[in-house]
Amino acid sequence: MAQKSLDYRGLFGYCEEMKFELETDNWHLKIELQSTPNYRPDGKFSSTPKADLQSWREGSLAFFSVFITSSRLESADSDDGIDQMIHYSCGLLLPVDPEELQEDLEIILDEEGLLDHIFNHWELQGSSNGPEWRHP
Repeated sequence: MAQKSLDYRGLFGYCEEMKFELETDNWHLKIELQSTPNYRPDGKFSSTPKADLQSWREGSLAFFSVFITSSRLESADSDDGIDQMIHYSCGLLLPVDPEELQEDLEIILDEEGLLDHIFNHWELQGSSNGPEWRHP
């Protein structure tokens, strides 16, 4: 994946918003990461490690939401009439330092499968029979 542009804005010494764009294979991705200071997970942090909770209380971690707009570079291949999709994920507990934040976001996108999930959405959209699990 080639990074096209990167922009982040911060207040109070930490990153509150980051935007960048990627092009990979036949896809263009516009990624926006926004701080969500009022976010609280369900279950009162039951699955959050104690070290991360402490870092959150100290202010070195914060909750973020990610908005990804995906579009095909070559829309001629699509017969479904859809040129782009918007994907959303909230409750990401990430570092507030912009450099660490970018590194962790790369891990989430690639190694933890967020990009694969996005591409699966496109496959489901393009399938005339719907998702595979609906068929015996």
